[in-house]
Amino acid sequence: MEQKDNTEHAKHYISVIDGYKSERWCEDCWLLKHLCICSNLASLSNPTNSTFHLFLHYKEYMRTSNTGILIKKLIQGSDVHIWGIEEERQKLLKKLETQENICVLYPGDKSIPLETWIENRKGLAKDFILLDSTWNQGRKLLNCLPENFTRVKIVNPGDSLIKCKKQANKGYLSTLECAAYILKALGDAAGFEGIMKAFVMKDKAALKQTNKHSLLKSLEESKHYDLN
Repeated sequence: MEQKDNTEHAKHYISVIDGYKSERWCEDCWLLKHLCICSNLASLSNPTNSTFHLFLHYKEYMRTSNTGILIKKLIQGSDVHIWGIEEERQKLLKKLETQENICVLYPGDKSIPLETWIENRKGLAKDFILLDSTWNQGRKLLNCLPENFTRVKIVNPGDSLIKCKKQANKGYLSTLECAAYILKALGDAAGFEGIMKAFVMKDKAALKQTNKHSLLKSLEESKHYDLN
């Protein structure tokens, strides 16, 4: 595993962000407080007995366009660990040391289809690690996780609905959309719908926060966010 201890730099970065955002930003949805969507979010029942672990690059901390942070609020038992702070990585590994069915979602050439991995573990508790970073940063996060954590990928998911930021490549999804498609693959249709509704709320609020009102109006008129 490639490892580089960025702990001091990452902690300083987060401290700086907290210094100017903590009073005005919601600490749960990472939107300005007057645009906070938390009161409209409902925790999902998670009938699949799966646990989601968000491995978040420290430069994603408190970013308006970040969707992954909502996983902690939506999916029972999920957690967030910050890449770049070594003790955070160790906490994640400690939580997983007694688990047997662990996978990392990453669209690499050697990753196996998500559905294949799930099919081979029917009825078993599963742990999903979601890498939350830019695509260029993603390999750094991947390389500091054990190689025996199976790499899986979502096959042919379609285009992302996200508009508050530009996706690096066609066919790539935001982190929250990935969580939704995992639940869909697990057979949890209600969970998929619940997460996607939360995703739409976050994307719309982020567009408002960045003053992209005309774009939002155009997207709504074209039914871009229609989930039916």
